[in-house]
Amino acid sequence: MLSFGVTVLPDPPYQRMIELMKLAEQHGFEYAWTYDSHILWQESYATLPLAAAQTSKIKLGHFVTNPGIRDPTITASWYATMQDISDGRMVMGIGRGDSSRRVVGLQPVKVAEFEQRCAMIKELMNGRDGRLEREGARAEVGARRASGHPDVDRGLRAEGARRRRPRRRRRDHPARGPA
Repeated sequence: MLSFGVTVLPDPPYQRMIELMKLAEQHGFEYAWTYDSHILWQESYATLPLAAAQTSKIKLGHFVTNPGIRDPTITASWYATMQDISDGRMVMGIGRGDSSRRVVGLQPVKVAEFEQRCAMIKELMNGRDGRLEREGARAEVGARRASGHPDVDRGLRAEGARRRRPRRRRRDHPARGPA
């Protein structure tokens, strides 16, 4: 079945983003996406909970977030909490962080690091234990999540054959939305 979504920039005033997401829901759109480039636009991790409180059916999420600016454990915890707050309507598009990292002078996350962090985020945000490896340290991280909701749907944003390999290995679907 064909579904439709809308992507709304988290530009000021934040009320406009919420208004457009509500309008999309009223017109039968299935998805409402926003961006996660914290320097370029307003903080969407603050505005998406407001959108969740003012909508009831439309699925909400980032197109895309990344595991390179935000600590992946915080991202996983936020999505798990939002899955509860939104009554199971969260979706996640995740990529290497081209715009949000480059604007602060950083390169996108390397493919191997991206794959490892995405695997950990997927497990933690869905209430399962995950493994975190970084800066020479390893940790088994326990997850907490409210029960009764399905797993957060997640798609990986990748361009080029080498960058698509993690998606194929993990059997993730591509993040679908604006290019």
